[in-house]
Amino acid sequence: MALIKCPECGNEVSSSAKACPKCGYPIAQSLENSETTLSNADLEKSNDNVVEESFPSLPTVINIGKQITNWGLDAAIDDGYYLAELNHTQYLKEGKASVMAHTNGICIMTGFEFFNISHEQLIGMNFVSHKQLMTENKSVVGRAVVGGVLLGPLAAVVGGLSGIGTKAKSVGNYLLVITFWDVYTHKVQTIFICTKRESVNFLKRVEEEKQNFNTPAGKNYVCNILDDSGQISDAKTIEALKIVGELDLARKIQLIDGCGIGTALDKVKEIAARNQVDATQYKGSGCMVTLIVVFTGLMSMLTMAIQAL
Repeated sequence: MALIKCPECGNEVSSSAKACPKCGYPIAQSLENSETTLSNADLEKSNDNVVEESFPSLPTVINIGKQITNWGLDAAIDDGYYLAELNHTQYLKEGKASVMAHTNGICIMTGFEFFNISHEQLIGMNFVSHKQLMTENKSVVGRAVVGGVLLGPLAAVVGGLSGIGTKAKSVGNYLLVITFWDVYTHKVQTIFICTKRESVNFLKRVEEEKQNFNTPAGKNYVCNILDDSGQISDAKTIEALKIVGELDLARKIQLIDGCGIGTALDKVKEIAARNQVDATQYKGSGCMVTLIVVFTGLMSMLTMAIQAL
């Protein structure tokens, strides 16, 4: 006998109980219906089996295309919330989130943060309820499938949900599970967006666009600039610089190194100089670069001032 958390209310209850004494959730039935629950060590081992696959051969620069106008109310999710403690990437800030379909991928937006995922990176997307994730995390050989989606960091998913169930439910009844090949780590990653509704039509629209092989338009890029050892490649960086420009490339280096925009810009210039390339001719806008650096500095100062109060 052991104490477990009730999938419905989070109350600690005996694993031998027929029902949760607080909310009445059928504990015995849910345990009987689910297969053997994995320990954290087993989950990590299973997860390793998932991500052992080689990173796919992707172009250095991928254009996710033009954002699709949401006339049919199926090309965007606008009721999302990105919960930082549920996710294990540092690409987005916690807060209200939108997920927008593009002609060759999707874009996730939280505040002023944008994160692009191309169709070529996307492994799968699906909606799952909190109850499903708490009661149907079944053991399967070599891979883990929850709601039909291949999960990368499985141990983090199952382990993390027990502590954030109440908070996650307060911002939505469902999780949009987005599993993809991450060009900034060369690993499988999973992003979870809390949503109030199960927007199945959005999933259908993304799949439809993927099957259409639309010609990308616009300037929404993903930059695959790491080499096989996971280090930033000079050759790929120069190739990307000539396509996306200095500022956009610096933003991608921010995602890799977790540094500020000023440091990332310096790194781009350093690589360009080392390869005898004039980075200034690939500036998107000198004024825009300056504004972003200044804005980032002001926001940092404001944050420090608030913390000092």
